[in-house]
Amino acid sequence: MSYEIIYDKQFIKVKDKFLPFVLAGSNNCYENRGGTRDRRVRSWWCWSPDYSNGQMKPMTKTEMVNCCRRNLLNKIDDVGTWEDRENDYKDDVKKRYGYYTSLAINGSTRKTSYKSYENIYAIGCDNAITIEELHSNYGTLTIETGYYSKEELTKKGLEPLYIGIKNEDEFYKVYNKYSPIYGDLLRFTLYLGEHVPKRIRREKKLVKPSVIEETVLVRLDGCYTVLAPNGGYFQKNTKYGYRYSFNSPKKFATEQEVKKFCYGKDNCEISTLDGEHLLRVKKKIVEKLKNVLVVID
Repeated sequence: MSYEIIYDKQFIKVKDKFLPFVLAGSNNCYENRGGTRDRRVRSWWCWSPDYSNGQMKPMTKTEMVNCCRRNLLNKIDDVGTWEDRENDYKDDVKKRYGYYTSLAINGSTRKTSYKSYENIYAIGCDNAITIEELHSNYGTLTIETGYYSKEELTKKGLEPLYIGIKNEDEFYKVYNKYSPIYGDLLRFTLYLGEHVPKRIRREKKLVKPSVIEETVLVRLDGCYTVLAPNGGYFQKNTKYGYRYSFNSPKKFATEQEVKKFCYGKDNCEISTLDGEHLLRVKKKIVEKLKNVLVVID
């Protein structure tokens, strides 16, 4: 079965709207790039979620997400007409949206859910760049008529169009001028290196400086711990179960800390340890502890 594979995305922001470009290609078309192995073809496409109108147009994030949801409902209605449908086909369409729409995002069609489809637009808008940022990364945005539109252009008596866009004002000036004339023959085209979006995301990512809170070593009269189902001291969850110890319990100074550690873990139980215990705790909570015997440092 032929289907489309989406490899990456790079949305372009034009004022309060976006152009949704994806790096995509067919699963059964290959190209040779001079190496020993062929690879699947891929190129940048302006991938509008609005199938009702063939004319390209910039859209807001809300408009795109709403279009995605309409597409989901339409696909559910379509699948509902199949004679061999299952009773739970609605949930199956949401879970395997790619299978029903011949689309693969970060995996196979069967593993492409509706949410991953919607997130292409939701996350793409959040990480969009301006036309100026595109130019600084050696990319180009054009408004043009496609190569395969020559016959239609001839029938309508129109000349081929190819205009490079330098900024938002120029984009809307060109778009508003030629959109009524060329209609659905007008295309937004992105010329950009395949690996540039990853570099852009890496550079735009905000690295928050870690705040190291000052701690002190204290001797406590009793503390909290966590028990595993087998009676041992719970350490952590693993891929195949959990890790425990009979000799080295995890120790917590406050009930709040141990509850936070146990949150979402169904296989552990909060307990207490009697006697004196050495723990390193945050300096700001030492004064709140009633069971402190000695502050060592």
